[in-house]
Amino acid sequence: MLIRFDAGRSWGASDFVAGELCLDFANTTTGWCKRTMAGDKLNRPADLVTWAQAAGQIDQTRARQILAEIEAAPKAAARLLKRARVLRNSIYWIFSAQSAGEPPQESDLVRLNQELGRAMKNLKVDTENGGFGWQWQATAEGQGLESLLWPVVRSAADFLVDCDGSRIRTCGAVGCEWLFYDTSKNGRRRWCDMSSCGAREKSRRHYKKQKAIKTKPAKN
Repeated sequence: MLIRFDAGRSWGASDFVAGELCLDFANTTTGWCKRTMAGDKLNRPADLVTWAQAAGQIDQTRARQILAEIEAAPKAAARLLKRARVLRNSIYWIFSAQSAGEPPQESDLVRLNQELGRAMKNLKVDTENGGFGWQWQATAEGQGLESLLWPVVRSAADFLVDCDGSRIRTCGAVGCEWLFYDTSKNGRRRWCDMSSCGAREKSRRHYKKQKAIKTKPAKN
């Protein structure tokens, strides 16, 4: 169950429609319009915490621990949030370039690799369910908020290497342009979410069509 903190934004299922963690992170905006961000959903460090919890990356106990770190070191948390936004934007531009069949900007790849280097030194092999698995482990105090970026960075790197770039899409709805991975059989999915953007866009087009019919000059 999603626990709603008073200090951070609440996130719902409509915020996680991309099909991959890194793409959902890239979509933490209110949308884009002609490559200009309409608005940001990561406005406070606590928003990053509640997003990670809603994404299933941390539990309630860990979320409260990180919120306590934010309260104890607000300036450091503000700097980390700024870093998270820059990373988020680079991830968006890398994958939106793929969706357009274009190479990403070198500066965005450099930024991703910088964050990847920071993250991977905190990844270790440990016992898990009678076997072995990967686990993240902070190597210094105060890394709580930063640790929320590590799974995102690894997701972006793995997905960039392994995914079918021709299946990455930007939502066709006006003012959205969120990213998503098209797993439909025919590969023709156009909207990040049919129940929101798809329905709204179809309604908008229907209204436009009806308006054009009404204003069409009558034949003599």
